[in-house]
Amino acid sequence: MKKIAALVSIFAIAASGSAFAIDSHSGNYTVTTDALDAFDCEGVIKWEQLPNGVSGLSSQDDQCYPFLSEVADDFMGDGEMMIGAGWWGVYWNGTPIAPDAFNLKVYADGGGAPGELIYSEAVTDYNETFGDPYGYCALLREGVMKMDGMTYWLGVQAVFCFPPQWGYGTGEGSGSEIHFLSAFFGYPDWVPGSVVFGVPYDAAFLLYNGGEVPTEDATWSEIKALY
Repeated sequence: MKKIAALVSIFAIAASGSAFAIDSHSGNYTVTTDALDAFDCEGVIKWEQLPNGVSGLSSQDDQCYPFLSEVADDFMGDGEMMIGAGWWGVYWNGTPIAPDAFNLKVYADGGGAPGELIYSEAVTDYNETFGDPYGYCALLREGVMKMDGMTYWLGVQAVFCFPPQWGYGTGEGSGSEIHFLSAFFGYPDWVPGSVVFGVPYDAAFLLYNGGEVPTEDATWSEIKALY
């Protein structure tokens, strides 16, 4: 079935002249407050980069067509166990459908870019809330210990067949830009987002740690005070 779907996709693209877009090209949009599922998983939120309504950056593991791209953004370790993640994303170039899974990846820092892959999981049990952008969260099968003061990178990819495309939502972050990887788009090695998109984007995501104060009982001021 996947081979048939791949052939159909290839034929449709050739016939229509349509092409994959590297970002959503949506321009600025008003972020809705409905996509709250990024906050709906258990744990303590220790890192938060909220969506800014600018764009979505292609980050997809296509199961039918040889289309693969990935966006990763950095975060700082705090000496605690990461048990889950929340993130935001944007659909375009087709009707939105729930992905089969999301690849959640944690990389060590490799000199200012994603380095060694230290954790990877295809998450099929995740929350999704319709919104602009969509919001998601999921718990990990295994925790990831984040060494205090160490830099890490979080990659998120939607796993499903084109169409549509899915992109990691842009957000207000640390100021250290995302990195992009896609041989399909001509970037076989990690490169800064500004090289690809012309803008030093951050991604929109949050991280869950285990223990301490339940997320719903912690204000953002209390969360920031935990750093």
